[in-house]
Amino acid sequence: MNNNITTFLNNSNVIEVIAGESNGSIIVLKTAKEHREFSLFVYCTWRLENESEIITGSNEPSDGNLLKIKTLIGEKILDVKQNRFNDLSIQFESKKVLSIFCSITGNVNWQDYTENWTFCDIEQNKCFHADNKNIIRTSEYE
Repeated sequence: MNNNITTFLNNSNVIEVIAGESNGSIIVLKTAKEHREFSLFVYCTWRLENESEIITGSNEPSDGNLLKIKTLIGEKILDVKQNRFNDLSIQFESKKVLSIFCSITGNVNWQDYTENWTFCDIEQNKCFHADNKNIIRTSEYE
């Protein structure tokens, strides 16, 4: 799994960011590379930073500062790192970094959420889910 998400997202461009309002702290990053589209749905804790400050994070008001996540539209992804707990670190050409922390665990009842993030390759009709048991599951894109 590690190679899939990094291979697909590296050198892709963010074409849309869905965040705030009815989504709350859930964000969706849509990216494109070589005429293919990908979507990254983030349900867990996240933070956007640059070299000198934290820009916004998942605990910000969904109708305010959280919307600064949309500054990623048009950005190019240079590197994606995934650790053994499936946390992600996404580095952008502008030196911004989106850190995704798999904070939804099997020990906590997070309402209906059992996934931390889902990455979908729309063209290949395949999704990868980082679940609350630290397991990557696959499914078809719906």
